[in-house]
Amino acid sequence: MGRLDNQPENGEFEDSRATTENLLQTMANDLRSLQQDVVSQLHQDVQRLQAEKSRLISDIEKLQNQRQIIQSQHEMDLSRQQIAQQQAWAKQLALALANHLHTALANG
Repeated sequence: MGRLDNQPENGEFEDSRATTENLLQTMANDLRSLQQDVVSQLHQDVQRLQAEKSRLISDIEKLQNQRQIIQSQHEMDLSRQQIAQQQAWAKQLALALANHLHTALANG
């Protein structure tokens, strides 16, 4: 009996096998290249994010310093206002006492 029509000859089988191996090798190379590209892109993204993190930390520190300065200025302004208010009350009290003493001395 001869070979069946649907079975490849030995040479065809080896050609098919070589083609398959070449295809697999090409796919493996493509996958390695893709992996290298992805790793490279991820590395760049990590570097960019680290730089952004450093910039944000610096910005936060600057804002915290500005907040402290503004808070100190606000406290000084409040203190000045309180002193000015106390001085105004003391002046009013002194005037009221002077008027009371003047009236008391005039009637007395």
